[in-house]
Formats: sequence, C-alpha cells, structure tokens
Amino acid sequence: MSNNGTKNGSGAKGGKVISVFCSVIGTIGIILIILLCLPVTAPRIAGIKIYNVESGSMEPALKTGSIVYVTEEDPKAIYEGDIIVFNQNGMTVTHRVLENRLNDEEFITKGDANAEADPTPVRYGSLLGYVRFSIPYLGGFFVFFTSLKGKIILFAILAASFVLMLVGSNLRSEKADKTRESEEKDSSENK
Repeated sequence: MSNNGTKNGSGAKGGKVISVFCSVIGTIGIILIILLCLPVTAPRIAGIKIYNVESGSMEPALKTGSIVYVTEEDPKAIYEGDIIVFNQNGMTVTHRVLENRLNDEEFITKGDANAEADPTPVRYGSLLGYVRFSIPYLGGFFVFFTSLKGKIILFAILAASFVLMLVGSNLRSEKADKTRESEEKDSSENK
C-alpha cells in the first residue's frame, strides 16, 4: 500500500506543477498582450491619434521609431515651438512650428535636425494635430502589430495563452476529482 501512496503522491505533485506552469504561462501571456497593446489602443478610445516617426528630421526631440500621440487642435491655438503633425504631398510629417501666420492661415515649419525651414508652408487644412507626447522606440512595434501579420501573431499568442490557462484549470479539476474519489474510497474502506 505504501508503493501506491508514493506513486500517487509523486504523480499528484507532477500534475500540480504542470497545471500551475500552464496557468502561470497563460496568465503571463495574456497580461503581456494587454500591456503591449495598451499604449496603442487606449489613447485611440480617448480620441487621440497615434503616428510613427519614420525619419530623423526631429531628432533629438523625437527619435526615429518613436510614436507620437496627437490631438486635434484649433490651428490658431498653435504657437511657435509646438510640434505638429500634418499632411504634405501625401505624406504624414511631424515638424516644429517656427511661425504661425494667422492672416495667411499657414504654418512655417522645420524639422529640428534640418538646417533650414520646410520649403512649403503648411496650410491650416493640412493640420492633423498637435503632438501631446511621445514614446521612443515603440514605433516599430506599432507598425508591425497594426499590420495583418502582426494582428495574426497577437491573436495566436492570445489564443495559446487562453489554451494554456484552460489546460492548467482542467488539470487542477482532474486532480481535485481524483483526490475526492481517493478520499471517498479510503472513507468507504475504513467503514
């Protein structure tokens, strides 16, 4: 009878370790996905637009690969020194305002790393918004995980994490059922 007790004890410990491992890894996976997606999704819910800085024209203030969080702003409330995002020739540009020409309804802009001001003034109608803040180096993540391939990978990691959590939960349930059955069997044998 002691052999059975030893076998059952070690098997139960192994099952417990596996169930805990699966649950922990699954939970970590889900938390990781949430933490990775939070800086990209939560601001959008609040109406904040997110753009990726793809060139070094604004370094050192905005490093290449940063993401910028942009809110809509009345063009007349933009001041010299503010960083704005605007459309120019089909491209999204992030540059600093050198001058806001209220009468002409246009901005004179310049990238911090550029030697001269941008050759073409930015019309008010091209303004996408005012840069509220930025996070360096998150741009690559933003671009990748907003792509189809990135979304598929995120979904796969999320699904795998849920499966691991379910496996861990099922293993714990099976262990609890076996323990209950064993206790009931021992109880009936002792009577």
